[in-house]
Amino acid sequence: MHIKCFRTAAMSLILLLTNLAWAEQNKGIKVIIEEPAIGESYSGIANLRGWAVAPAGMTQYYLGVYIDGEFAFNMPHGGARGDVGSAYPNYPSSDQSGFSMAFNYKNLTPGEHTIEVVGYDNNGDYNVASATFNSERFF
Repeated sequence: MHIKCFRTAAMSLILLLTNLAWAEQNKGIKVIIEEPAIGESYSGIANLRGWAVAPAGMTQYYLGVYIDGEFAFNMPHGGARGDVGSAYPNYPSSDQSGFSMAFNYKNLTPGEHTIEVVGYDNNGDYNVASATFNSERFF
């Protein structure tokens, strides 16, 4: 049973990577970072949150998070966002487009950082949002 699960996971990863190799940037995909706010300072644990929608839907992929140009982690989306659903009623599942998680800004070196969130649609295309913020440490 475990071998079958491993094979399925491996095949899914191969298909995902194959699709991403052909991905194109699509400005119709909307990715918005609400926190961290541009130019603000953060220390300790705070939110990383926003929303993402696409005309082709986004239920197939996680969002990729990059810090200072380096891949950091994948983040699931799908949180309730009635405001986004109202603003983008023709985008599939736009009312379930939120992403949010606790993020430890203290793990970053003090100073300016850029966070990017990359959203992929069901066609494999993507768009990117970025925010530059400051990380602080109090001793």
